[in-house]
This record gives sequence, structure tokens and C-alpha cells, in this order.
Amino acid sequence: YSSFAEVAVLSRELSLEQVSAISHAIETEHITGPSGKPVRLEMFVHGALCMAVSGKCYLSLGTMGASANRGECLQVCRRGYEVTDVETGEKLLVDILPLVDDFERARDAMAKTEDINSLREGIDLIYNKFIAWLGKQDVHAIDTTDADFNTDEHEAITTFDAGEDKKGKIIDCTQKGYKHGERVIRFAKVVVGE
Repeated sequence: YSSFAEVAVLSRELSLEQVSAISHAIETEHITGPSGKPVRLEMFVHGALCMAVSGKCYLSLGTMGASANRGECLQVCRRGYEVTDVETGEKLLVDILPLVDDFERARDAMAKTEDINSLREGIDLIYNKFIAWLGKQDVHAIDTTDADFNTDEHEAITTFDAGEDKKGKIIDCTQKGYKHGERVIRFAKVVVGE
């Protein structure tokens, strides 16, 4: 089957000797994929990056909302990772430091003033600055206002008898959800009318 695949994913039940024999056969018999390069070997190593519990993968579900256990794996485990995502880089951390400075100034101001209104204005400015920073990262809140319940963006934490006109509608949002571009990175936790 090597003419159809660049990568062979080996069974986790194989011993190291068997994996070594397969690797040796690829080299000595010049087994290549469609690109003409030797077939690469991959093997599930429990505990490396895998979120699997008893063979069930939760990494794809947790990061992309697509369950590997339902045939929808997006194979995020195959990406390269460092302390920060390779695709976003370390600039992410540098850009957020001015917000830390703002929070420290606000904390200091709280100890020195009793003017609640000026403190509230300062916190609102920091909040709006942070939301603008998220927008620059293409991270946006999922709007649940008067929305129909949608399992692609919402997680129903409970239902509520709200009458026929509110059936299937979001009645309340208990925790905002967020998207990075078009990808959901956190589902909105909602109460749904029934």
C-alpha cells in the first residue's frame, strides 16, 4: 500500500524489535510513498502529547471541538508545539505585558483612592484595551443575544421552560464562548428554552 501513503501508523501493540524490523525493511527494500521518499513511521506513544484515556482521544475535542472518538479527529497532536504555539510565536506574550502594567497601576490606585467612579473607568479602559488586543489576535466572543441554540458554538448547561416562542432559543449565557477566526476555542455555556 506504500504507493498510496507517505506515513504508516503502527499498532501500539508492536514490540520495539518489530518496529525496528519494519523500519529496517523500509530502508533495505526502498519502500517509498507517492513522493518517492521513504515511508515514514508513526506510532502511538501513550502519554507523550496524547490526551487519550483508555484509548479515547480528547485533544481534538478539547482544542477544536471535533471528537476523534466520533471519527472527526483533526489530528492537532501532529502539530509542532513549543512553549507557545509555533503558528503564533512569542510576540503573543510580549504584546500582553502592557496590560499587566495597567492592572498593576489599577491595583495601586485602589489602595490610594476612594473614588469608585474613577476606578471603574480605569478598569473599563483596561478591559476595552484587552478586548481590542484579543481582536488583533482574531479572537472574538460568540454572540448569544437572541440566538438559536447551535451545538457548533454553544454548550447547553440546562434547559428552561420558556414558552413555545423561545423553544430552541438561548435564554441566558452563563459563560461567554470565543472563536479564533472561525474556529471555536471555547463553547458558550448557555441556558436553552424548551
